[in-house]
Amino acid sequence: MKVAVFAGTKGDTREGVKILNKFGISTIEYPFSNTPEEQTRMQYFSREELNKMFEKNVQQAKTLGAEKIFVYCNSLSLSVDYQEIGKREKIEIITPLETYKNLKDVKNLAIIAANGFSAYSLDRLVTENNVINSSICIGNMPFVAKIEAEDDDILSALNIQGFLNYIEGINGEYGIDTLLIGCTHFSKLADEIKSMTKLNVVDPTENMIKELMS
Repeated sequence: MKVAVFAGTKGDTREGVKILNKFGISTIEYPFSNTPEEQTRMQYFSREELNKMFEKNVQQAKTLGAEKIFVYCNSLSLSVDYQEIGKREKIEIITPLETYKNLKDVKNLAIIAANGFSAYSLDRLVTENNVINSSICIGNMPFVAKIEAEDDDILSALNIQGFLNYIEGINGEYGIDTLLIGCTHFSKLADEIKSMTKLNVVDPTENMIKELMS
């Protein structure tokens, strides 16, 4: 199988390719920007252009033999009309968003996303498709920039434990039971995050792989 990996940045694209290559899947790389900051600017100001770029890349990927599109990026998935484009181009487009539409046993949710636009959009997507009592949404571009730069000792530098302590410490009727990883940059740290908290941690990567293989 040959799959085109679409992502907002070079870091996300590399990570998506790395994951698929573990399963022996041939890949084509399509980063949509050079930096997280550039990607954020595209989200806020260039949705029409982003849709055009996305569809053009789909068309090119098909000519190069891509059988499916693997969008390893929450922000990009939230910023384009990928379902309509998939129908027009007659190709399956897999994104993290399908996981968020089918959350189970979640009452009070914390969402960590790349930026404010993604945090808002994910919160709307989740609440439209699930029964959620309350949610706390955080967009954190410095987290993304550090991970993109592949800085050493990221967990300590970003004070991930402190962030988790804050989320866990919200008690009472708004007590958080689930942390939704709303940025594929953070998925790179999913195993470490799960080992540091008692919260249910939702990372879409595993579901995306299952969908790709089906």
